[in-house]
Amino acid sequence: MATPNQLMVTAPETLPTPILFKIEGMEPDTQLQVFDQTFLVHSSALKLHSTYFRKFLDSPDKPTTFTGKYRYSWVTKLDGNGPEWSLVSDHTMEPGVEENLSGFSGDKRAAGKGFHAFLCAIYNRPYAVESTVELQTLANHGDYYMAMPAVSATVFAAVRKSGSFVRTLPGSASKVIVIAAKMRNEELFRECLVYLINPWVSPRYTSLEDPAILHSAKLAYNQLCARVSKAQEALVLVANAHPVRVMDGATWEHAVGGLLFRGASGFIINGRILLPKFFRTIYAAITANGHPQAREIENILKPLFKNNLMLTGAHAIAGEDVYQDSFLCVEIEDVDLPWDVTEEPRY
Repeated sequence: MATPNQLMVTAPETLPTPILFKIEGMEPDTQLQVFDQTFLVHSSALKLHSTYFRKFLDSPDKPTTFTGKYRYSWVTKLDGNGPEWSLVSDHTMEPGVEENLSGFSGDKRAAGKGFHAFLCAIYNRPYAVESTVELQTLANHGDYYMAMPAVSATVFAAVRKSGSFVRTLPGSASKVIVIAAKMRNEELFRECLVYLINPWVSPRYTSLEDPAILHSAKLAYNQLCARVSKAQEALVLVANAHPVRVMDGATWEHAVGGLLFRGASGFIINGRILLPKFFRTIYAAITANGHPQAREIENILKPLFKNNLMLTGAHAIAGEDVYQDSFLCVEIEDVDLPWDVTEEPRY
């Protein structure tokens, strides 16, 4: 008599439901098979945004007639045994013989998800990028299928939708900034730059390997240093211009000197001062106590507390909590980006 285990039969794996991209008044004429996932799309959308598909969907080697439901049918083809793959017209395959995909060492579901995001960029439909790996996959598709402008135009909204991506960006900024430069996405590049110029005592941009990106980061860091230096000079001038009508010189020197100079001892780490936190402390103390020179000092320090992080929003405060040693006011001019923003899209 068979045991229960012997009677168990493994159910066949259910294939994913085909994903249909809709355009009002137009039926899909193209079938794209990414491993087990089928996408039903419009050749007009592919040709409009992808130089690759514009060039190869109707290239001279393709048949001029079709007998199936779809004018174009492309399938997955492996590039050797490994994680690399691409789409090719099914007419290039031997009739009746399917591509052997057993040698694929990657994640088929992840591949389908990544290509789905790419098609959403093509169609300008909402999608989310959850990780640096997914972002790199999207960039690879944009590059290979020569559709980077469509990807770049949608990617910042896609990462904004992902809380996990935003939370991990401070630690992955050195990788993401390279992808952002490849995509030529200004918002994501600038977001990464804020994290890499910090922390103040040991900025992380120095570990960047790409010469062009490193050069841009150096320019942004030097500009920040100039602003901080100017603020320090202005504070010294305020400290040496006591309001005679309010208090005598000795009292003023003791009050301001204790705050601006002797009070810095608690912010020193490894011979460097946590200037963001120090400036924030000065700002809070002077504005809270009705200091005679409060307005002047506020005008000096407030610009340094500007938050240029667009993904974290008001949750990030320069000089406080995890940003106690960070100036979030990092800026970079368009002309200092590692690509020419006036140049026509490459594809």
